[in-house]
Amino acid sequence: MGNLWKRGLVPADLEKHFYLTWFAYWNGNVFRWAKASGIHRNTLILIFQEKLRKSSTIQLRELWFRIQSQSSKKGFADRLHAFYQKVASAPRFTKAESEGLSNLWLMGFPFKLLRIHYVLWAAREGLNKPEMMKKLGLGVRSLARIKASGGKPGSPAWKWFAPLKPTINDWYEFGQPPKFGSKAYGRWIKGILRNPKHRKRVMKNLKKAWATRRAQGRKAHRRRAPGRKGKGI
Repeated sequence: MGNLWKRGLVPADLEKHFYLTWFAYWNGNVFRWAKASGIHRNTLILIFQEKLRKSSTIQLRELWFRIQSQSSKKGFADRLHAFYQKVASAPRFTKAESEGLSNLWLMGFPFKLLRIHYVLWAAREGLNKPEMMKKLGLGVRSLARIKASGGKPGSPAWKWFAPLKPTINDWYEFGQPPKFGSKAYGRWIKGILRNPKHRKRVMKNLKKAWATRRAQGRKAHRRRAPGRKGKGI
């Protein structure tokens, strides 16, 4: 997976391969696929319309059957690779990459955990928080939630990433923060601010957060109804 991230791909780029793999696995039977996955049939059809620009899955099913009949002696991975090449124009994958991804999906790896894997890989590659946010199109809080879910032992993501042996420092640049408002939290902040490099960045983020809070306060104040102090419209 790390080789795909090094190519500049992000989790969203693998979405087409994910859905086409399961489509091929169920031989184009969207009803059976929906029943097994717990996703509504109409939702799956809408996904194909949005991601692959296909108004109907019938043509995809006919294409898959044709590839199966023409390549009956080949394995599922080879047929899937040919199917993907005909349906999706980008991104392109080698046979080995396609086979590795299809094995991962069919093992039951949840697609939503890809972002956690990307964050773990990015942290080990030395990418900072702004770079991760830009790549994934996330905000500060969304990135914090991803790190929290990935770094929590016993979480759904933990069993998948345990072989990679992630540490607290992989998820948190300055180590895991103590409980907010506690004395330990105050000491933790002071320890960060002792480093001039960290102090400059932390203070910049704090000023931005304070400005956002003040703007939200002014907006809430303007929405208050006249004569009703402290109550909104």
